[in-house]
Amino acid sequence: MGLDTSSEFPERTSFVGRDRELSVSRDLLGAGTRLLTITGPSGMGKTRLARRLIRQVDVPTRVIGLRACRTQAQLRAAVADGLGLEERRGESIVGSLAARGPMLLLFDDVDPAARALAPVFEEWLDRCRDLRLLVTSLVPFGVKGEVRFELGPLDEAHAIALYLDRAREAWADRSFPDSEREPLAELVRRLDRVPLAIELAAARVRVLSPKQLLERIDQRLDLLRSGDSSLAQALSLSWNLLTRAEQHVLARASVFVGGFTLESAEAILGGDGIVDRLDGLREKALLQLDGDRFSMYESIRAFAARQLAALGGEAELERLHAHHFALAGEEWAARVEGPDAGEALRWLTLERENLLVAHQRSFANEPGASARLGIAIAALFTRGGQTSFEREILDGTVQAARRDGDPALLARALWERGRLFKRSGEVASARQDLDEGLAISRGGRSEGALLVASAALRVPAAEPEAREELERALAIAREVGDRYLEGQALLVLGALEECRGALDASARWMEEALAVFRQGRYLRYCGVALLNLGSIRSHRGRFSAARHALEEACSIFGSLENVASLAYATINLATLSLAMGDLDEAEKHLHAFLSIDRRSGNRLLHGIATGHLGILSFERGDLREADRRIAEGVATLRELGAQRYWATLLPFHAAALAKLGRCDEARREIEEARSAFGEVGDPASERMLSLLEGIIELSAATGGGDLPSVEARLRERLSATSDASPETVEGLFVARRLLEKALAEREPTAPGGDEPTVLRIGPEAAFFALGDGATVDLRKRSAVRLILRGLVENRLRAPGTGTSSDELASIGWPGEKILPTAAGARVWSAIRILRSLGLAPVLLRHADGYLLDPELAIAPPTEAGAGSSGRRLVTG
Repeated sequence: MGLDTSSEFPERTSFVGRDRELSVSRDLLGAGTRLLTITGPSGMGKTRLARRLIRQVDVPTRVIGLRACRTQAQLRAAVADGLGLEERRGESIVGSLAARGPMLLLFDDVDPAARALAPVFEEWLDRCRDLRLLVTSLVPFGVKGEVRFELGPLDEAHAIALYLDRAREAWADRSFPDSEREPLAELVRRLDRVPLAIELAAARVRVLSPKQLLERIDQRLDLLRSGDSSLAQALSLSWNLLTRAEQHVLARASVFVGGFTLESAEAILGGDGIVDRLDGLREKALLQLDGDRFSMYESIRAFAARQLAALGGEAELERLHAHHFALAGEEWAARVEGPDAGEALRWLTLERENLLVAHQRSFANEPGASARLGIAIAALFTRGGQTSFEREILDGTVQAARRDGDPALLARALWERGRLFKRSGEVASARQDLDEGLAISRGGRSEGALLVASAALRVPAAEPEAREELERALAIAREVGDRYLEGQALLVLGALEECRGALDASARWMEEALAVFRQGRYLRYCGVALLNLGSIRSHRGRFSAARHALEEACSIFGSLENVASLAYATINLATLSLAMGDLDEAEKHLHAFLSIDRRSGNRLLHGIATGHLGILSFERGDLREADRRIAEGVATLRELGAQRYWATLLPFHAAALAKLGRCDEARREIEEARSAFGEVGDPASERMLSLLEGIIELSAATGGGDLPSVEARLRERLSATSDASPETVEGLFVARRLLEKALAEREPTAPGGDEPTVLRIGPEAAFFALGDGATVDLRKRSAVRLILRGLVENRLRAPGTGTSSDELASIGWPGEKILPTAAGARVWSAIRILRSLGLAPVLLRHADGYLLDPELAIAPPTEAGAGSSGRRLVTG
């Protein structure tokens, strides 16, 4: 029963990870803790951590194994054996412990003897002041002075490292290519990053690769075994230590997926004393508690589900689970658009897995509940996500509603799926669902919602039926007092007028809709109305008012974590900033959009953003980057069939081609864009096109005798578009600036004016001056100074090549570890500061990163300095 000093038991396998846990537990012992209990579920590595820990303390240690102990007498005998004493009365053992001075005893596997240990430990601690105890156990003892350290899973990196280490032991020449890294990472996540489960999985590597085992993860209890050790056996030890009531609750709690609250447990699990049972399971580390939410490791849940199957009652429990979440899901989904939107979305997000599994389980025998659950899940789809997954859920929801036979439920399911089809561009499918829903609806809010959705499909073509449907929907909304439906009808009426070109009428409808949504505190639709108003105000040239509306929309969508709508608002802010000539602000919003786009996956907006990054490069003079990016954006939008959008970008690409000397290609593209604008009758875009066509005319006339007449004609064209008409487009303002710049480049320069601009740089870039501008002091801006020095060095070393954001982050903040997203934000801020201090004309953006204009002359440091030119010194 006894054991030995730790040094007599060398570790046979490497110890992986647990640096933080070792540090914390070592500090606890060093701070005077006399009873430290390491708790955690079976297989978490408690014994291995404790044995590693006692190697790092500076007092004599002994390890006492108690697996065979059940009584106090057996405990004392085990200690006597471990200390090399002859078995004596308990008093002698206490005296011997006290006489030995400082000592640390490790008691491993104490759970079978837990009841007998507590009073003995208390006695020893009271009478042996230099004695410290380290214990591994599923549960703490509750002894006065005990400190509990709960051991959790490995972090992901160490979990992967553990698998790779143990897999090499099982198969020394097995390699793991990059293609296996993602399946391996997912495998350790599905194994809860529990060491025993990972080691057992690695032992199977000759038969089952990580990907193969992942495909069989539901069989983990049968597959994860090696010799005398198995995951099921380890979990059985924990199960056998539970009371019958605790076993019953743990088994029934396996019905939950993704966690549960106390309220859900009380509603579904039932029974007296449920709070005490849950608390007991939490104490034994078989349940985790995060805030007010309980959860189980997947391995424990799989084991508990197997026990539930043996106990019986599984079908009834799943029925209770489905009805509970169908009712709660309906209630919370109904609040998603109202003043409680944030709370409702949080609840739906937390319970997403329970809603999904209940939807699937109830499909066969409880179709009504399944359909209601699917509709509740659909409330999350407004935030953006994976269309294929959403389609699968809503297809199942419509099928379940058909089988249930409730017309109102089917109409609601069809409305949800119709909206999804509309968002994904499947107009014919959306029309079919909405028409069927209207045919079976029985009036009231359901019919009104279907009418609004149906009209929204007709808006792009301004079909006359759209107004009739909206007027009917508006009448229904006002009759039943549904302000939310009323606001939606007003909103779509505004969109209809916008498509007809009646911007004043559109703005009035949108403002009326916004007032309704604000009054009802329908937060998301306040954002939608503001997004539309921002677009209308921008087309009217009311840029300040447009920016105000779009910034508020971004704030709303951000607070709701509505990725899809935030993407639209952000891209609108970017194009607005570009129209206003605020290039840095436009760049900020475009890069913010690209970050959002990784989650939203909206290819239409991605194409628009890519094209506008090209227009931004055009304005900054980087024609090759403009050519590349605009062409990429046009190609994406052509592929999507988005003519309105690719036609808007195409004239800018044509102008860039002309500046690059490719005038024939440019003319062909201009004609293609003109044809596209003519098809839809877009006079504002045609005015924009005429300005960009001027750049082609100017490029073609360069070197010819009629250049003065071309210039005069183009200045008249600029003058004719100087007053923003009520039917303007944002691109018109950009086109004006580009043509003005092209004409300015043709103006004769003063004698000596053709000399390149000179950038004078002080030692270590402490100062700079551009041309005849003031000298700027950067001594108090360390990162900005270092980045400028790096850009100058790159300009001298390799003119025309860019320096990436990652490289600039390393230059500006040497030796500092920065997350990639934070690094990009820091670099962008530093670049903006340099541009604001006077470098905007020469600090360019390139495909490779940032660079100083290749035509820029760099003065040697000896020619620069704080007072070298006699000009005033500006503090940067």
